[in-house]
Amino acid sequence: MADSEGAEKVLFVFDFDHTLIDDNCDTYAMNVAPQLNLIEKVHEMRKEFTLWITMMNYVMKAQYEHGSKPEDVLRVMKEIDLIGPMKRTLEKIKEHPLVDAIIVSDANSFFIRAILENHNLADVFKTIHTNPACFNESGCLEISHYHAHCCTRCRKTPNMCKGLIMHSIAEERSTYSRIVYVGDGSNDYCAAMHLSPRDHVVARTGYGLAKRIAAEKPPPSFNVIDFTDPQAAVLLQSLMP
Repeated sequence: MADSEGAEKVLFVFDFDHTLIDDNCDTYAMNVAPQLNLIEKVHEMRKEFTLWITMMNYVMKAQYEHGSKPEDVLRVMKEIDLIGPMKRTLEKIKEHPLVDAIIVSDANSFFIRAILENHNLADVFKTIHTNPACFNESGCLEISHYHAHCCTRCRKTPNMCKGLIMHSIAEERSTYSRIVYVGDGSNDYCAAMHLSPRDHVVARTGYGLAKRIAAEKPPPSFNVIDFTDPQAAVLLQSLMP
């Protein structure tokens, strides 16, 4: 929990979409072949595919069959910027010896790595928990499930329960004095419920996580901020040792 001089370490856990980036990298990837108008068809496709990952594999295959190459997918991912205050927070974490950071995201490993590497921030994170993704021999991106689970809170994401991930992290938490969980969506709720009273939840204003926690009676203590507000970086840095 403490270094040789007695200072306590902190672990920051970040979601990715609408948390570190102000977009959804899955839907943004549909711009690889804009002629297919896949973004306009998302709601229609959601009715056809039970699982989001199944839909995304269909999307990537459709774009591949239209002629897209791995470098086209990479180019589109490089168009995505990090939210300003969050980027400054990551840069601060990168140079802070008493702060570790990980990502827990229902996106995929290729998209996340491509975006972080483009901003020279991939080495900030100790671990990235996400759906594995790689290009097959033909050059089509294929996405796999992170894990199977039976969590009733996470029925909408059968490929990932963030609560299970946080539970495994909490079991090894003797390294850290506290955990700071930063997220936006309702699928971050289960993760937040696995934190202890000494931990912090930072939820994005107006998004599913903030709404769901606020509905708890009595609501647990947590911070709700607009991640695009410059003061977001100030708050997050105040939670560092």
